[in-house]
Amino acid sequence: LMISNYNSKVTALILSIRLETTPLGMLTVYIGGLIAGASFTSMPLFLAVLVTFFITAGSMTFNDAYDWKIDKVNHPNRPIPKGILTPKQMLIFTFILFSIGLVISIFINNICTGIVIFSIVFLALYELYTKKYGIMGNITVAFISSIAFTFGGAAVGNPLASLPLTLLGFLIIF
Repeated sequence: LMISNYNSKVTALILSIRLETTPLGMLTVYIGGLIAGASFTSMPLFLAVLVTFFITAGSMTFNDAYDWKIDKVNHPNRPIPKGILTPKQMLIFTFILFSIGLVISIFINNICTGIVIFSIVFLALYELYTKKYGIMGNITVAFISSIAFTFGGAAVGNPLASLPLTLLGFLIIF
């Protein structure tokens, strides 16, 4: 019984990161790095893509931890509404995911670390405040999503090269 409970919690944590949504952000970072002149096998760009996985996954679990009451109606099969995980457990998992992403970013460069810190703060502001205010929520999501191009460029030492894609992405998402 204990092993079954453990497996269901681990499975719930894995499912909560929504693996179907994380590749888009990772691809955006990779494209931003290639546009900025990186080789297809650039180690800093690979690390930036990995960071993006953890930050995106953390944003999904953060959402689950704060929107679980809404999810009871809209997404009743998610781990918290089903009673498999608690909001506190999901927040701990979020902290772990964000921390892994932040630590990896330190091995890329200071600009990437700054973008990661800024993104985590913006994700928290979105979840806790701006989501409720329509256009402010849209601006926050557009900014966080589009900065991924610049993050890829920053990883390879050329953040300005991907800025046109960042601006275009912002306008499309907004």
